[in-house]
Amino acid sequence: MKAQTILASKQQRSRGLNAATLLLLTPLLLTLGPQSALGQGLKMTQVHMPGSQDGTTIPTGVNTSQAVVGSYGDGQGDTWGFSHIGGTFATIAPPTAYTFARANGINDSNTIIGDFLTGDGRYHGFIYSGGKYTTYNENTTESCGVFGLNNGCATLTSCFSTLGWGF
Repeated sequence: MKAQTILASKQQRSRGLNAATLLLLTPLLLTLGPQSALGQGLKMTQVHMPGSQDGTTIPTGVNTSQAVVGSYGDGQGDTWGFSHIGGTFATIAPPTAYTFARANGINDSNTIIGDFLTGDGRYHGFIYSGGKYTTYNENTTESCGVFGLNNGCATLTSCFSTLGWGF
């Protein structure tokens, strides 16, 4: 019994020491974190889609030219994708999107990928390039989205049907 008491006592001291160490190091890490990012040449910029409801702009992708894509809320409860390329904002929403679309990624050719919701309650993937939308699985009973894109335009697509998930 004495051994158990000593063991518990050591564990408690260890937990106290870890908590104290964490409390002491947190200000240091918070101070050095942004400096470390800036020291690596990273630039941080706040993005706010004009006309969006405050606090709803969510960036989800960036390319090497610092073009940014993501989603935002419009104040009516709908969510739309956006792009910020060369200082210009644009809404990204395939023509058949119902109340939801989001841009999930962008490559160095400014090809944008994402997903959107149609009136039947299903999600569909899209690629937006050169001013044209190419949609995926819009005429099936599955829900899909495009979530990844490389510079060779290979995509990562995820689908869900009554049979389960697929890629």
